[in-house]
Amino acid sequence: MKIAFDVDVLAKQYDINTMVHKVADWGYKYIEQSPHPRINPFYKHPLFSKECEAEYRQALKETGVEISSFIVVYRWSGPTEEQRQHAVANWKKIIEIAVNMGVPVINTEFSGDPNQQEICNGMWFRSMEELLPIIEREGLRVEVQSHPYDFCELNDEACDLVKSFRSKNLGYVYSASHGFFYDQGKGDVRHMLKYAGDELTHVLFADTYNQTFDPSLPPSSSYTTIYLQTGSVRNTGIEASLGYNHTWGGFTWDSGLTFAWNKNEIRELAADATNPVTGKKLNLEKLDVKGLGRAKYILRKGGTLGDLYSTSDLLYNSNGYIEVDDNSDVTVSDTGEEIFLGTVFPKYNLAWRNNFNWKGLSLGFLFSGRIGGVCYSATQAYLDYYGVSEASDAARDAGGVLINGRQMLDAQKWFRKIGSSSGLPQYYTYSATNFRLQELSVGYTLPRKWFKDKAGITLSLVGHNLWMIYSKAPFDPESVATTGNTYQGIDNFMMPSLRSVGFNVKLEF
Repeated sequence: MKIAFDVDVLAKQYDINTMVHKVADWGYKYIEQSPHPRINPFYKHPLFSKECEAEYRQALKETGVEISSFIVVYRWSGPTEEQRQHAVANWKKIIEIAVNMGVPVINTEFSGDPNQQEICNGMWFRSMEELLPIIEREGLRVEVQSHPYDFCELNDEACDLVKSFRSKNLGYVYSASHGFFYDQGKGDVRHMLKYAGDELTHVLFADTYNQTFDPSLPPSSSYTTIYLQTGSVRNTGIEASLGYNHTWGGFTWDSGLTFAWNKNEIRELAADATNPVTGKKLNLEKLDVKGLGRAKYILRKGGTLGDLYSTSDLLYNSNGYIEVDDNSDVTVSDTGEEIFLGTVFPKYNLAWRNNFNWKGLSLGFLFSGRIGGVCYSATQAYLDYYGVSEASDAARDAGGVLINGRQMLDAQKWFRKIGSSSGLPQYYTYSATNFRLQELSVGYTLPRKWFKDKAGITLSLVGHNLWMIYSKAPFDPESVATTGNTYQGIDNFMMPSLRSVGFNVKLEF
């Protein structure tokens, strides 16, 4: 077994020599050469000049690193014949390069268009008829993965396509990051790997090297912000599933339980960051990548990309009590001391799926749950600040807010200090744990004999996000205001999550 490093991100930042040496420095023996503008660019004809080859060979010789595989992406499934022919020509060239460099494996995708599956399927088989004899003659192994938005996106279908050639020179690639795509969201990894069988020759895991942030910098750096790569982020996880299927007469029950754990860890933090003016190393021990108000994401080695902090707090006296001044008011202290609020990422995710079928009637439901992680609601903070929340109303009715276990403070003064986005996020941080009825469906398949066995019609009623069974947060913790890295887990007047009900008609001929 070979453990190789995919140099995709490195290839975009460094020359070939530096790229190879970095892989060696990180302790890897093998490189998986992803598309590179000087070697095997996306969709275009391979290049790899004599100068490029000499540079690559010298770097490999100096480090002892080897190329385990090339990754190529060509339009060998069309959808046009011109695209297919160009792709076949590209393939013949990359095969020549691989043989010359002693690279035994080429990793690729099906490509094509998911909206033109029939055409692309035929184009791919046509390309394989031309290329497979060459691949077998040269003793190479081509490994194919189903990829989102290719003409083939599913694990089992991809395996069937590969297996149909019965060639030891053709294998299947399983990408862990696409696992939920491969079986339309079930995440049944055990089934997928078992189904692949001996054709499973390549597995992809992900350490992330392209997390770009613009953190705040100390005044000594001469800059307020700078765009940086976090360095190295390791993603590890486990996914397990348990399934059951049984039929009693005309009644069938199909059930599946899925458990997923994932963790990312910052292993290296902006190691090569330099001051663009002086050229000196910044030696940053942490990165403040903003957030909202006093709720900030702070990155440091050993932490995660979702660690949320507050850098302000109420002023406390030497006895540990909240300090109250002569005006019966409290003071917010901006000492810069970091108060860890938690990570916005969950510890675990759970899902329980059930389908019941009896004489054409079907009932299905999916429960999903998220365990762990925190979220911050600036919306609730604003409502408290302006005195229009349930909490502020209750405080006024009670005659104020009890602090230090013995002292009543005016409700308005209290919420004006801790509320709004400029307030104290530790008072508006909630557990993101939640359980819900994710989906419910009821359907009926009309007997085919009603249509002389020429057609099948299924009528179904489907509802999504119908019931939040458990949640302590004042908003849906699974909703996000943005897909960026600096706003996840934060609610700032987001729209409520949607509950939907639809009616489906499925026709089969």
